[in-house]
Amino acid sequence: MGRITIFTLDNSPNCILAKKMLMDRNIPFLEISLTKHPQKRNDMISLSDKLTVPQLFINSAYVGGLSGTKRLLNGWEKDGMCPLQTYKALVAEASDPQDPRLAPSTLPPITPMQSLPREMNVIAIPRRTPDQQPQQRRSVLEVMEILKQIVHRRDLKYNLTTYKNSFRGSELVDALRDHFLISREVAVEFAEQLYHDHHMLHHVVNEHDFADTPSLFFRLHCDQTPNVLNSYRVWTERVDPDPMSLLRRLKKQIGKIFKDCTDSEERVDYKQASNHNDFPAFEEAACELQGVKLVEMQHDTKLAFCINLYNLMIKYAFVKVGIGSSQMGRNAFFNSVGFVLGGHFLTFQDMEHGILRGNRKAPYAASRQFGPNDDRLDLVFSEVDIRIHFALNCGARSCPQILDFTSYGVHEELRVAAFEFCDDDENFSIHGNTIHLSKIFSWYSEDFGSTSTEILQKVLRFCRASKALSLKTLLDHGGFRIKYNPYDWSTDASDFLHFSADGVKADSSRFL
Repeated sequence: MGRITIFTLDNSPNCILAKKMLMDRNIPFLEISLTKHPQKRNDMISLSDKLTVPQLFINSAYVGGLSGTKRLLNGWEKDGMCPLQTYKALVAEASDPQDPRLAPSTLPPITPMQSLPREMNVIAIPRRTPDQQPQQRRSVLEVMEILKQIVHRRDLKYNLTTYKNSFRGSELVDALRDHFLISREVAVEFAEQLYHDHHMLHHVVNEHDFADTPSLFFRLHCDQTPNVLNSYRVWTERVDPDPMSLLRRLKKQIGKIFKDCTDSEERVDYKQASNHNDFPAFEEAACELQGVKLVEMQHDTKLAFCINLYNLMIKYAFVKVGIGSSQMGRNAFFNSVGFVLGGHFLTFQDMEHGILRGNRKAPYAASRQFGPNDDRLDLVFSEVDIRIHFALNCGARSCPQILDFTSYGVHEELRVAAFEFCDDDENFSIHGNTIHLSKIFSWYSEDFGSTSTEILQKVLRFCRASKALSLKTLLDHGGFRIKYNPYDWSTDASDFLHFSADGVKADSSRFL
């Protein structure tokens, strides 16, 4: 007999709602959980050309996602019809679907990899008196937040240089003494512990050890390199052996922050997000990326990881350092802001053009992203997968949609992302003999082709139905022209910090 098949994820709200709609009407269905059987994800994608869940099928016919399920059931209830009777007449009496992709998995369900318990480094808080019991212990996060509150950080000048967000050594000792109600001698010892053992503060130019003196300037670690996103602290704890799991956790954390800062029109208040109570915890968690090593990843894991990481860190950067509002500001943003990964500092340009594009030139650049002696050359992909241009999102409205990519399905996921990008008339449309394309195809012509015909032949690979036929006809007969659409650099922000190149510099110098 026939059946309804629905692909789901276990904790997806949309999947839970779709199943409830069916169960409320006593309509049976076969559920294929991609949580328990992730290998079936490629089957779902190839059948539906969609990356999201749920996806519902009647026998072998594709219905759609949650909205398609709603339309189906509303149609069955029209004119007082009983959905269950309609199901029996239209579905149950049919033959079983023969497509093996709609069959349940024959493999046992996977057991999700459990992250090992985090062994947090704790910091012993100095006792007010030697006999005080018990001695308090605080996490690095808790101590850093205390330091941010009690230390007067400001611009301090020495000769012609201004050291931003700095303080004098003696001022830190004063603050520790007064906050923890300890002697000055104990406060100095605690400051030295924070400096040497926990790397929570630094001399502004890393030339001196800590000293209780007004003549030396220091900074908290979170202020020392403002262009480095994941620099809240030095990560010395265990690093998750599954880098994709780490990214999922980080995305979930920042997603909760954005949910609280998003209005009814889906606009994000990035200023509000920067002051969210949970943002410091996210900042600390992102420091775990310092220990992730690209060089140790398999190709497909590395590809999915780099795309997901790029998209995640763009949103993080919008919160932490702001959004570029001009061409000059955007250039500075992409070329100066970045993150530490496995001991390597990578800007957004480094990740896109150096690693993902196999060390090619950025648009309008004079040379390759990495020089011949750059130690990051070991991280680059040997070949460029042009579909990355349909997956990387720099935060602009004209960018591709942000999607999740997996190590086991990245190639099929990129295929669907490419088709969805070219399906959108904002990215590709034909009017007469004029072909309108996203500016992306022009900027990255080195990847898509050196001539207009080569570019369009690449585009043809990612076209469906009528668009493919129209484009092929123009290619066969010639006489076409390409017009590149203006790029919309606006974002989803309702309020945000305006990015400044000077704002991500720890020091500023004024020469006579």
